[in-house]
Amino acid sequence: MNFKTSGIMSVVCCILLCSVIAFRSGLNHEVNDPELEKVVKDHLQYLLNDLLVDDVSDSVKSGKIDQQKVSALANGVEIKQISAQGPLLSFSFKEDVVLRVDYEVPLEEAAGLTIREYYKAYHYRPNSWVIRYRTNPISYYANIF
Repeated sequence: MNFKTSGIMSVVCCILLCSVIAFRSGLNHEVNDPELEKVVKDHLQYLLNDLLVDDVSDSVKSGKIDQQKVSALANGVEIKQISAQGPLLSFSFKEDVVLRVDYEVPLEEAAGLTIREYYKAYHYRPNSWVIRYRTNPISYYANIF
């Protein structure tokens, strides 16, 4: 093998290695992972059913949140947006956008992001995905591996 051939092979190997590293670190935005989306939805369903509906009951009573929207959300029906007055509760759900709010992230910045884009932008941890929502003064976390 001459010097030119070994140089070309080195470059090709380097490109392949960089591609694998980028893919594994979550930098490839084209990756489609229905399994991950299902796990996210399942965890979120648990949080909504067992925690969230109780937490927003006062907001429902005061008319800040529509009861039908809360019930639909808890039952997994597609919801585009639920908002409460002030920062207590304000997030959107769609089929391809499971969670798009963090109280530390303005909704304008998170609007329209897919699950992966949102978590890459705000919650990415190597080999771990985090669902987070906060109801003052308590935070709930669900780690997804």
